[in-house]
Amino acid sequence: MHQHWRDITFVHWRVDPIRLEQFMPGGVRPDVHDGSGWVG
Repeated sequence: MHQHWRDITFVHWRVDPIRLEQFMPGGVRPDVHDGSGWVG
């Protein structure tokens, strides 16, 4: 296998952090940057 960094794309979506909490174990809170959570 061979890979170059020019062959990859990183995609992220801004998400309301409250919506992310339902997918996390109890007591765990999502990291927030500029008031938003991010999914990649």
